[in-house]
Amino acid sequence: MRELPTFRRVFFQGEQIGFDLSDGRTTLIPLHWSKRLADASFEQRSAFELTELNIFWDEVDEVIGVENLLYGRNLYL
Repeated sequence: MRELPTFRRVFFQGEQIGFDLSDGRTTLIPLHWSKRLADASFEQRSAFELTELNIFWDEVDEVIGVENLLYGRNLYL
């Protein structure tokens, strides 16, 4: 099993979601890749729980995991 970097920060930049990772990478994805987040209000997008391997948006029922982000597993639901 490969060792995954961990999430350090999540942020929104225009129509993109940004993720700072523990290995120094910053990754941006288009907001529309998550219909739930694209349809969410600013307040709903801002209400997340950040753990080392996942980001949870309970109000909009969305989860993005670091493995999904980096390797494309089930990110685009």
